[in-house]
Amino acid sequence: MNVQVWRIEDAQKQGPYTSEKSSSYAWQDSAGKHSDQYHPSPMTDVPEYNMITSFYLKKDILCGFNSYSQLRQWFSLKEIDNLKKLGFTISKYTVSTEYVWHGKYQSVFNYDKVQGVEYAADQVEKERLRP
Repeated sequence: MNVQVWRIEDAQKQGPYTSEKSSSYAWQDSAGKHSDQYHPSPMTDVPEYNMITSFYLKKDILCGFNSYSQLRQWFSLKEIDNLKKLGFTISKYTVSTEYVWHGKYQSVFNYDKVQGVEYAADQVEKERLRP
């Protein structure tokens, strides 16, 4: 069985916390917001993380979200807009459930096991058009 994993990334598949394009963190709404209890590291949020990174190469394990809604709980629309200006996009990956692990706030997955990807930047525009 496959699941969808949502992710914000640049063209090199780097996320906002690891890309050189966003290293200043100027894209954030407010200083320090992404280091609070609602934005935990994958090591503390995903119980299997340490086991996963000891079994697979750490570079192959990417962070994402189990839904667009969860992605939006992590990133505000303003932050998404700021990241878009830096060259980031929203991607939706299709991955076998055996290669995806979920925490309370985020998911991690093995990039080597991705079965498909689509770019879902239009999801933000759909959200803006909702009454």
